[in-house]
Amino acid sequence: MSIDTNYYPAPGNAINGLTAAATPPTYNSGNGWYPIPKSWAAGAVEEIDIHVYADGSNAVTAARLVGGRLEYQVLADDNIESIGSNELTLTSHVFETGDGPVRVSNSGGALPTGISASVDYWVVKTGANTLKLSDSLYNALNSKTIVVSGGSGTNTISDVVTGQDWQKTKRIHWASMGYLGEANDGAMTLTSVMSWQGRVKHADEIVVYSMVATFGSAVATYCRLVPRPVVRGK
Repeated sequence: MSIDTNYYPAPGNAINGLTAAATPPTYNSGNGWYPIPKSWAAGAVEEIDIHVYADGSNAVTAARLVGGRLEYQVLADDNIESIGSNELTLTSHVFETGDGPVRVSNSGGALPTGISASVDYWVVKTGANTLKLSDSLYNALNSKTIVVSGGSGTNTISDVVTGQDWQKTKRIHWASMGYLGEANDGAMTLTSVMSWQGRVKHADEIVVYSMVATFGSAVATYCRLVPRPVVRGK
């Protein structure tokens, strides 16, 4: 039997307990996104190994792995009021991180530098009244944003409602993949010489995973997701 290593990426770090990051909407603590490359969704990965470890002692509670799938989302058009430090101001906007693709149109002036009317973008929410844009879902979930400046007239962000299904605006909706840890409440005790390991079945519709948890200390805690590929042929 052989494994085609072209079908899956190297293991990736999904979480760092010292780094602030967005979390799935239903959960109030934890860090880290791990987007699933397209090749995974094509059936190249069967399961995912989870390794959780810490630089020192850390009591982790309510540890869950959650998975996000894309569902269609109709969003209200919103006008960009100002731009500063690549951040767009839209008072009380409805957008969430990962929303997209969206497009920006202009009337009565010129689009901001860095934005094209015919290009798809994904949202990085930075506040109730601010957001940034990325050129892919992967980059949006990892807060890698485009450089934007200037612009005049009225610039409007809109969802995409025409075209093929894969071209239309979607939003990530979350489902719990279950508690991690040995206890029923997802608790695990980590030290510098111990770690927790588990395994989950990968579902093709899941495009992003996140581990969410409450950390008992400020010790750097990490989660490593390791894809287990489908074995193909002999």
